Amino acid sequence: KSSESKLDSVIFPRRHVGTFFDLIPAEKNHCMSLVEKVKMDIMERDRDIGSFSVNFDSIMSPKKHMHYHINVIPHK
Repeated sequence: KSSESKLDSVIFPRRHVGTFFDLIPAEKNHCMSLVEKVKMDIMERDRDIGSFSVNFDSIMSPKKHMHYHINVIPHK
């Protein structure tokens, strides 16, 4: 894998929900603030990062519950 894959980050909301749309407005705002914070942290660690992908996704837990998360993926 490329070196930037080591900087890939995942944000899980504190409350377990299935999708972004299940979050209340304050939780959505907090998640977006965390995306920005993670982005800034990654850029401080590697000045060559040129762009980011931010993916909103859900995964199935072993107990068959959906868990929403956000992937922050840097690109050079």
